[in-house]
Amino acid sequence: MAMSYGIRPILRKEWKKISGSLAIATSNGVDSKALVISAVEDAEYLPTVISLTLDDRESRDFVGARDIANEYDLDFIPVRLPTDAATIERDIVTMIRTHKIFTKTSIESHWGFIYIFDELRRRKINALVTGHGNSHYQNTKNALVGLHQSGYLKSRSPDAVAALQKLRHKAFAKPNEDGLRDVRRMGEAYGVSVFTPWFNAEIFNLFTDKAWIDLNKPKQKYPVRVEFPTLYNNDPQINLQCGDSGIRDLVAATAIKRWKPSAKSSIAAYNVVAGR
Repeated sequence: MAMSYGIRPILRKEWKKISGSLAIATSNGVDSKALVISAVEDAEYLPTVISLTLDDRESRDFVGARDIANEYDLDFIPVRLPTDAATIERDIVTMIRTHKIFTKTSIESHWGFIYIFDELRRRKINALVTGHGNSHYQNTKNALVGLHQSGYLKSRSPDAVAALQKLRHKAFAKPNEDGLRDVRRMGEAYGVSVFTPWFNAEIFNLFTDKAWIDLNKPKQKYPVRVEFPTLYNNDPQINLQCGDSGIRDLVAATAIKRWKPSAKSSIAAYNVVAGR
């Protein structure tokens, strides 16, 4: 494991693009935790760590974010999201009609950013750094199924490399990949600039000759874990709105009950709000 992929020198340059106060939206995942470590160790920043959880629990992501803030003696902002239906309904309307966010995944995963941005504006923190950009590694369900069916998950053949690179290029060519455009639009409404160091062409180019197995074995997102050894045994990545956070299920259930009680998916409810 004594090797380097060249990630940290690139991140060091990314920090120089940011001026003024900044916060890092942090979960228990390696992407955001690595950014916290890089800011402190590589750029001598003392960022604020901000994380969210529903107000009736403390999720694993929230606890992991608080732990790394404590480890580096950084300020920690806890954002506790409301669980009452009326507030969530109002926020869904705001997400769709004001911020023009229409996809199920982006609505449910970025709902909490309303409260993150509001808190940052209140504290006069003008920059938010996020871990968006994990499409380098192609760990989505659809990608894994496709690569598995083609026999490429365990292969380093030229065809396996080409298959992963096709997925990576396709993902990064999307204007709203990972909901990044949505988050930036929300941030602008609150006077907060959003920075995404992982969406970096130099980092993308580090892996252009890699197959899926090179980036995800022996552990998921292996290059990040190698460059940040204290994260080597960190838990596998789970999307922020999923797992024990309960965010996806709560937002979806609230939307269905309010706008489309007969629907099996929250997509139908969001379409009602959008007037579709």
